[in-house]
Amino acid sequence: MGKIIFVHGIGDSKSDYWHEWRERVANAIGTNKFDPNRDYHGVWWEGIMDDYSGGGEPGKRSLKAPSLTDKASKLKDEINTTIHRELLRWCKGKGKTLDRSMERGFIGDYLGDFGYYLLDAALADKVQKQLRDKLIELSQQDTELHIICHSWGTVVTYDVLSRWDKCPKISSLITIGSPLWIPVVRIERRKYPEKTMRWTNVDNEGNGFWEWFNGDPIGGYLNIYDDHDRFKNMNIHSKTGHLAVGYLGDDEMTGILLTSLRVTIPPGVAERALEPRKPKKKALLIAINEYPFPIPPLYGCINDSFLVNRMLQEVHEFPTKDIHMVHNHRATTNKIRNKIEWLLDGAKSGDTLLLHYSGHGTQIPERIGDEVDGLDECIVPYDFDSDAPGLIDNDFRELFGNLPAGVKLTVIFDCCHSGTGTRGESIKVRGFLPPMDILNRVYEFKFEGSPLPVFKLREEFADKKRRLLREMKREKDEYIPIALSACKDSQTAKEYPVGGANYGAFTYFICHEIYKNKGKKLTYGNLTKMCGRSMKLADIQDQTPQLNGPRKIEASMFLL
Repeated sequence: MGKIIFVHGIGDSKSDYWHEWRERVANAIGTNKFDPNRDYHGVWWEGIMDDYSGGGEPGKRSLKAPSLTDKASKLKDEINTTIHRELLRWCKGKGKTLDRSMERGFIGDYLGDFGYYLLDAALADKVQKQLRDKLIELSQQDTELHIICHSWGTVVTYDVLSRWDKCPKISSLITIGSPLWIPVVRIERRKYPEKTMRWTNVDNEGNGFWEWFNGDPIGGYLNIYDDHDRFKNMNIHSKTGHLAVGYLGDDEMTGILLTSLRVTIPPGVAERALEPRKPKKKALLIAINEYPFPIPPLYGCINDSFLVNRMLQEVHEFPTKDIHMVHNHRATTNKIRNKIEWLLDGAKSGDTLLLHYSGHGTQIPERIGDEVDGLDECIVPYDFDSDAPGLIDNDFRELFGNLPAGVKLTVIFDCCHSGTGTRGESIKVRGFLPPMDILNRVYEFKFEGSPLPVFKLREEFADKKRRLLREMKREKDEYIPIALSACKDSQTAKEYPVGGANYGAFTYFICHEIYKNKGKKLTYGNLTKMCGRSMKLADIQDQTPQLNGPRKIEASMFLL
């Protein structure tokens, strides 16, 4: 006999909310295995939020609370910016005009408990304790445990199952209407909860909220990677929207519940899931030569990716199946983001990861709403949009910042982070300036005796220039990657002709030094310096490789 535990989302203000859930599930799966009077249990955490905030309308409390901290305000702006970017991209793809009320409605309705939970670790722990206590109680009965959770309850449940060391074995987890795909939530929640034997996530195509932000409500947005194929993403077509009882009462959901709750776990799955895990080596190589007009093409990026691929296999023994390459028109913003999540997902202490990017880089004015707020450095995907760039410096920090300690992530950028186009007839520079109407936000015209104006960065923004991953400010428990960049801020990354083919000068000489020093002790600092010297000997002018990362990185051994 098993037990089913329900966990609600934001706004379930009645502690007996789960009685209606129980009725829907019992009607769907029958009573052969689960007794409606003994085997269904509800976890109610909304009362914790009431105590925390002193009451208020669920989901809107943070907007009414007078004590919003600077950090909460910053989170609100980050969420607002993310939603604006996603909505703009979705509307553009659908040929629609952005309705700003969509954004305001989302923030007003959902930021309350959502923001409090993310920002206050003590509060999150109190919320999670409601589920931990129930699991402790039921695990003492020597029974299978199943969890069905909805909306924000899926985040609470995920945090308990993935972060609680004493978590018992969970036979099945069913998540419905989950916001785990939202970037600000997903960034800390990428690994599969190891003691969960089966996980089924269910999206509803009739849920308009997910359609706005996903563009494809069918799912796949969790990007959870599981070595034992225990995770499934499914969809239903209910017209009941986001309501939990709508999901649970849908005819299509009946088959999902029966499969997840009644089928015996295949022999050996639990044992395999808990086996000691060997360290992994994974690499993602992104290369773009061919850009749509007006972004100028490059010649050596694809060659870079094959050179790095060969080096990883021959020198550092990376498995071929764990080296993924994304080239040219396939290297869209969404594809790159999904592939980076593939690279990072499931990473554990002892793993070695490499991200290599060859292509254009640029720098654009940052915008939150309609206001200028400094500058962002960007890589330039194939579908780059200056109005809604999808991979800026802050995105990389969010993606990398929550890797567990002990993971070794090396990031190599062979690009400029601001650029000037083509230098000379044959030497290609890996950077370009965005359109003048974009630059005008933080640049001004300087004539200086010339008949044509010259762009100059306005003084109030000159000290805000940053580089991708440079000097990442460490927060508590924040992971900092090792970053190798092709050049200084004031320089450009160039291509280098070798035997009739072009390569990125930086990539070519990094690989050259790694091959030359195979079998020798090599530090990151020495590798960077030797690469720079080799580039000078090859007459690569005004390009000095840069190394950034954790403290004492220069003396750390280069071991991929």
